[in-house]
Amino acid sequence: MYKLLLFPLLLLFSCQTEVPQQQVQESKTPPTTLPNGYPADHFSKWQKDIQNFEAADKVNPPAKNGIVFIGSSSIRLWGNLEQDMAPLPVIKRGFGGSKIRDAAVYSNRIVTNYKPKMIVLFSGTNDLAGNELDKSPANILNGFQTFVQKVRQDLPDVLIYNISITPTRARFNKLAEVKETNALIKDYCESDDKLFFFDLADQFLTADGQPRDDLFIKDGLHLNNAGYKIWVDEMKPVLEKAYAE
Repeated sequence: MYKLLLFPLLLLFSCQTEVPQQQVQESKTPPTTLPNGYPADHFSKWQKDIQNFEAADKVNPPAKNGIVFIGSSSIRLWGNLEQDMAPLPVIKRGFGGSKIRDAAVYSNRIVTNYKPKMIVLFSGTNDLAGNELDKSPANILNGFQTFVQKVRQDLPDVLIYNISITPTRARFNKLAEVKETNALIKDYCESDDKLFFFDLADQFLTADGQPRDDLFIKDGLHLNNAGYKIWVDEMKPVLEKAYAE
């Protein structure tokens, strides 16, 4: 009788112990995200964009020692980037809708693998309009710091330039957060001799503090050619001088 009772108990015990063992095994899987509470699939939606960049690289590998422009749709939609920055060797790696932490997560596949001399980042507008994990100025600063730290694991001496978040008509209700975020990132850049901040936000506002609609396409969010010209006029001389040194 004791043997009959013992067998079910052993069977029950073995079933109960299998689940923790499986959980321990899964916890050893390399994380696919950064910390700070992001869900496991938070960054996976960009896989196709990144794979498209990698496929293009196989056909036409970018030269080493170039300048990677990375960020959200304002980089992706910059149709004349290569011509505007010529003869600087530019690698355009913008993917629309992305945030700063997306750039950090994929930096080893579309930034540091090119061994660039310089990096130019524009991101943050989508962060401010995002979820609770992204949208505070402090969180965006942390995202930028994470990007810098991740890039420097492979390229400790690379120069990183951050373009200020642009105040826009479409997201004008975020103007206070735009200004606060820009101030935080600017202060952080000024504390490091390999970080630089293009402080251009005020040029996209009128004298009375309204968005300059003449610098944006109809959506009131993305730059038109006149808007990009402001970027080029301010950034290109700086990048040319630094690249020549």
